[in-house]
Amino acid sequence: MEKLQKPSENIRQRFTKQHLTTSENEVKETKNNTNDSDNRKIMTKNSFGYVVAFLVALHQNKELIGNKGLLPANNFLNKVKNSTGGINLDTYTWIPSLVWMIDFDTDLDWFLDIVAYVGLVLSSIVILNGGANWLIMVTLWILYHSIVNIGSTW
Repeated sequence: MEKLQKPSENIRQRFTKQHLTTSENEVKETKNNTNDSDNRKIMTKNSFGYVVAFLVALHQNKELIGNKGLLPANNFLNKVKNSTGGINLDTYTWIPSLVWMIDFDTDLDWFLDIVAYVGLVLSSIVILNGGANWLIMVTLWILYHSIVNIGSTW
């Protein structure tokens, strides 16, 4: 009767080396196959979402959260302002938005349009250029969240 033997360390080492070498080669091939046009396609695809978001904001925000909208954001913002004791650090951390820098009781519709136009222009530049720097992307993020955070629920 023949006993089964454990695989020798030599076989294990060869398998491990072969496996690691194959994995490393696959990673190198993947890096070599990725070029700038692929990166631009990814950036353009992701940036297209910003264009859509700001285009929708331009056409719907005044009717939804404007001064005479379905759920006026100035009512919500006044409640937040009263509960935090005025516009201070608590209001900025609770509802982070650029809207705290304006008089939202009178200028909210104007603010919503300006934010949507600036966001639309910046995101279009990202798509046409095929890429962006960190400053443009942070600005888009701040503009987007300035609109999103002032919406309220029923």
